[in-house]
Amino acid sequence: MNDSLFKAARNSYYAEPVITTDVMSLFPEFKNVSPNDLEPVPFTQRNRVRKKLVVGIPVVERAKSYITDTLTSLFSRLDEVYRSEVLFVVMFGSRQTFSGFVMNTTKEIKWKFAKEVDDGLLQIIAIPEAWYKINIEDVPPTFNDKAERMYWRTKQNIALTQTGEVLIIIGIQEIEDICPLLQQKFSRFDKIPFFAFIVFLRVVFNYVTFLGGRQWFYMDFSRMGFIGKLFRTEELKYVVHSVALYYRYKPVDWILLDIQYCRYCRPDQSMANCNKVIKGIVIGCGATQFQHVGKVSSLSGKVQNISDKYFGKGKGWSSRNNPLAKVSSTMKCKSGYEPQRGYANNNAIWFLNIAKGGRMIVTFSAPITVTGIMLLSGVPPAAQGKFGPETNVYVSLHGSDEDNKTLLGAFSLNGDFLFRSCGTRLKSIEVEVTEDLLHDVVVDHFIIDTGVHECLASNEK
Repeated sequence: MNDSLFKAARNSYYAEPVITTDVMSLFPEFKNVSPNDLEPVPFTQRNRVRKKLVVGIPVVERAKSYITDTLTSLFSRLDEVYRSEVLFVVMFGSRQTFSGFVMNTTKEIKWKFAKEVDDGLLQIIAIPEAWYKINIEDVPPTFNDKAERMYWRTKQNIALTQTGEVLIIIGIQEIEDICPLLQQKFSRFDKIPFFAFIVFLRVVFNYVTFLGGRQWFYMDFSRMGFIGKLFRTEELKYVVHSVALYYRYKPVDWILLDIQYCRYCRPDQSMANCNKVIKGIVIGCGATQFQHVGKVSSLSGKVQNISDKYFGKGKGWSSRNNPLAKVSSTMKCKSGYEPQRGYANNNAIWFLNIAKGGRMIVTFSAPITVTGIMLLSGVPPAAQGKFGPETNVYVSLHGSDEDNKTLLGAFSLNGDFLFRSCGTRLKSIEVEVTEDLLHDVVVDHFIIDTGVHECLASNEK
């Protein structure tokens, strides 16, 4: 490695070391390593515009590189609103930081995407060589795992520690208040359908906005291992430190469970109570939005056969925890995607060929105090059709006549409806379409929030 190149690149980017010695002390291989040598090597200028979300795109050398095709498809489909909100970070993982592959690919990216780099939408960094000093081949087995299993799970833990530390540094420097998105090296970002990814960004920002006043540990957009987990910047550092602490002993998803139990559960109470508490701070975000698409990893010999059979079909694996209610509709629905099922479970509602006057009514079993309502349309499995300003949302307030409806608002042009209050006591909610749409609309992420939410009295309706 060219030490002068490393120092020149790093010194132009960071004012002072950010990697903490407590993380370094967990790895004996770092005994004679400087904190500076563990910080990402930047190949672009530091972004000067504060962003809300950072998406890491790990890149490793392979026979066919997809990164430029990935970025071309991504940026050509990215709505203007997200260009000011999101930072994409291409992260090279290579034992030779300044290898021909890294330098040539960096040059090509900077030439093809000069505007995105200049606008602060794209950064390029490399994980420094010092991280590859960690010995992952001779870790003593635990839980009767075979040597091969020990190698791969340890490698995953180290990969998370590497990329997590990188995203923490970038988050400290660049992110306003939320949320590095972790993407494992094995997850083939270059194979994700890009329209689906743009929809995913919209879903993420809606959840962040909707839950902005609530306490949460992380948002879960996938049930497959450790992908699709969304953390606030300040939370991610504790997760990464815990993974670094226990990387030799447990798989990463087990470590994450241990963190939850340690932080949120009392030893003198039952596991049922513990799980109830965790369910309130780990936000399940509906059907799987992310999963491994490529079967064959860039890591020689590694094959991933696990997948979610409902991925992209608008079907989830758990209930929504919405209050008890009867849900009916005058609009025809696709079989398996009925309103009652979509209200109670993480399952999309699929309306067919919608005409003016179509309604969906949610009648609560008893009047209930609601602090938030969210419905998102234009999502998989039929993301092209959505509700808009022609679709109104009404409520019947507790104590009012059955026919006395109050207009809360309408769906946005993007197909979203979000409502927040300090507490509004409701008997029912009604969604009404005021124009012929004559196309299908899928509604998902149907959430009725009754929890405590920080708000101003002036926001109450």
